[in-house]
Amino acid sequence: MLRLRAGSRFWRDLLSYTPQTQTWAVLQDSLPLPARANHHAVLVEGRHLWVFGGADNATVFGDVWVLDTQTLQWTQPTLRCAH
Repeated sequence: MLRLRAGSRFWRDLLSYTPQTQTWAVLQDSLPLPARANHHAVLVEGRHLWVFGGADNATVFGDVWVLDTQTLQWTQPTLRCAH
């Protein structure tokens, strides 16, 4: 889980939930991507978690970030568009 907002406070950390023990663990406490809490989309595909766009209180982001869930490494891919 990306914990990104509580009220007007924004975080940039990554948490993992274990249902058997009902506990949360911090996997990363400072993500390379800017904090965002509104209007983002997340897609899980295989071992990758894709984060698209989003916004904070002042900025609308049009970026994409990818987390490799096995290595916990973030990358920002170069996107191409064909018209």
